[in-house]
Amino acid sequence: MPGRQPSIRTLIALMVTIPMAAVAASLVTLSVVTSRRVAEELGANLVRHTTVSVQAQVRQYLSEAVRVSDLYARRVADGVLPLDGLTAWERPMLDDLLTSPDVASICLGTERGDATWLLRAHGRLEVGRVTGGRNDEAVEYVMTPDGVVAPDPIRIYFYDPRIRPWYDCALKHDGPVWTPIYFWFGEQGEESVTGTGYVRRVSDPATGLNGVLVIDVALGALSSFIATLPMAEVGAIFIIDEQGLLVASSLGPVNSEAGERLSLRGSAHPAARAVTPIVERASAAPHSMHRVLVDDAWARAAIVPLKPHAGIDWRVIAVLPESAFMAEAQAVQQRAILLGLIALAAAMLLGFILSRRLADPLVRLADHVRRVASGDFDSRINLRASRELTQLSAELNDMASGLRQRMELQQSLTLATQVQKSLLPAAPPVVDGIEIAARSRYCESMGGDYFDFVPVESLPRGRLLLVVGDVMGHGIASALLMTTARAALRAAAPAATDLGDAMSRLNHVLASDARHGRFMTMTMLTVDPSHGAACWASAGHDPALLYRPATGQFSMLDGGDIPLGVMPDLAYQQITRDGLRPGDVIILGTDGLWEARNPQGESYGKDRLRQVIQRTATPGATADQIAAAIESDHAAFLNGRAIQDDVTFLIVRIPD
Repeated sequence: MPGRQPSIRTLIALMVTIPMAAVAASLVTLSVVTSRRVAEELGANLVRHTTVSVQAQVRQYLSEAVRVSDLYARRVADGVLPLDGLTAWERPMLDDLLTSPDVASICLGTERGDATWLLRAHGRLEVGRVTGGRNDEAVEYVMTPDGVVAPDPIRIYFYDPRIRPWYDCALKHDGPVWTPIYFWFGEQGEESVTGTGYVRRVSDPATGLNGVLVIDVALGALSSFIATLPMAEVGAIFIIDEQGLLVASSLGPVNSEAGERLSLRGSAHPAARAVTPIVERASAAPHSMHRVLVDDAWARAAIVPLKPHAGIDWRVIAVLPESAFMAEAQAVQQRAILLGLIALAAAMLLGFILSRRLADPLVRLADHVRRVASGDFDSRINLRASRELTQLSAELNDMASGLRQRMELQQSLTLATQVQKSLLPAAPPVVDGIEIAARSRYCESMGGDYFDFVPVESLPRGRLLLVVGDVMGHGIASALLMTTARAALRAAAPAATDLGDAMSRLNHVLASDARHGRFMTMTMLTVDPSHGAACWASAGHDPALLYRPATGQFSMLDGGDIPLGVMPDLAYQQITRDGLRPGDVIILGTDGLWEARNPQGESYGKDRLRQVIQRTATPGATADQIAAAIESDHAAFLNGRAIQDDVTFLIVRIPD
């Protein structure tokens, strides 16, 4: 007997359910595929923008050395700079080194063995002279920015330019070329820095004498640059040379502690190790995107050639975790699945009308997603066919707005960080009778710590005002108050009669607008080495430490008043201490230095700080060496743990 036929209700239910199920499945599939494609395109655009920025920065950075080299080649060809009278080179080298901050040194060696150079080293300018035939008497002197050469040499040693690798490199090439990467000089205890040189052969038209010119650049600035790119906050960026060795890295060193250059495989960064097999494959296509596994999480990697000049055969590698650009797409996918299930459950009631009403919204949805994927974040969609599609429209609109706001916020924070860093002194000033060193590190991209060196002619004892301040908290709000305090101090200091008056003027400005609810501690200090006196004023700041190596004793420059911004009419006092001696060291810092905690929860403490100073502040030790020792010991104590507060300190030393 024939099988039992289904009822019309069942047939209608199936006829409605099956098409609606197909529609719901199409909606989910379209949303999943499209949102993933949008996210992947956004991620690819970020990687592409990053590699282009790195290429442009490297090209610009190296072009400065090329420009300087071309300039000197023209001067030699025109007879302006002779090759048999190298003292005439010193003044042009000084002028060009001062106006070209990306250039580390300028050096010329002739076929007779003569040589001259000017380089940046040990926080100063050093000029070297070699007379051919007396290469065992290569003499280096300190040169001031005014062109004055110190009478006493700082070192004498053997140096023959003709046997240097850069000289040989120039002879092997017909035109200018960049040398292979080598280790640049560094002071004892500092991390090794790599560099490269732009070399070319030159010939004196008057004498026929030949030589080689090399313009050196240090490559540490490239790591600093790529670490500031937005992608570096969520991913990793590397530059490698033709040997596969690191040139720059957004995170981690490019050299080992033993002073050897690291390869990608030897890097401590897991992303570097993950892309090593791809880089080592000769078949890896340039400009291609690869999918790699980094610490059990998928990431996208791009490898782009970098060949801006002859001799430079580098590659830029950008690694971006998929989680950085897929999170929003996954949320959209989940919402699409939920809406698909709701549409399927309502299929029996809505029937063919709902299927017809869904057709147009689906087309509009796909078009809207494509516009957002192309970068049109102002695009909006409003689907009114059903409550679910209306909700999906709102979510997609919120997603587009969120993507735009996130990109704008990231750009704004990057710019604000660069502006704040530019407000802090790039380097301590050179002052007769005292040595100064400074270190500052923020726990976030922006901070509330502040230090400054303000020349003030009106102060009776000490013409340079040294300032350390600490705004309550950290982040953007603290950074804004710090910026206000800096502007107010620089405006008030020239008219101040003493440090107490300067502090009172600054407090009046900050306290008059106390709506921010924050306060700031500060210490102002001047040192008069000729009279052995120190003057200071304190606004609730931790007292400065005074260490006397001759006795091994510490004392505090204590005394002071309440923090700035609390009482507008408070009169701050200046305190003076006489009896400073050569070798004495003064340390000013913020509480983030000694309150920092290691992974075991232990505080760094002032006792450990004193021990580091006692070990380091020996006769002949400079202020910068003391600061470097504190910085190194502090990092070793933290053992990789991130700081929770801004860390700033100044070292002031009266030379022996």
